[in-house]
Amino acid sequence: MSEATPLLDQDGVRITSTHLSASGKSFKWNNLGIVRLTKRGFLKPTFQLIISTKKDAALCSIFETQDAALAKKIEAAINDVSNR
Repeated sequence: MSEATPLLDQDGVRITSTHLSASGKSFKWNNLGIVRLTKRGFLKPTFQLIISTKKDAALCSIFETQDAALAKKIEAAINDVSNR
């Protein structure tokens, strides 16, 4: 798969093997410390894409959705990148 080919490009989230982009911001995977998807709530859960950079360890939410199917796609793309 080419570096430019997105693993996910949906609803403002774009994940490639080299970059994570959301909310108009783009990050190189090499510059990220933590990348995780969190779930808050039970009846209508909200999923948040949380990151920290190697320069700033503070966790920051860069995207959120209530779409569980999209959250699974985001998580699968993140796992795909981390297994490379």
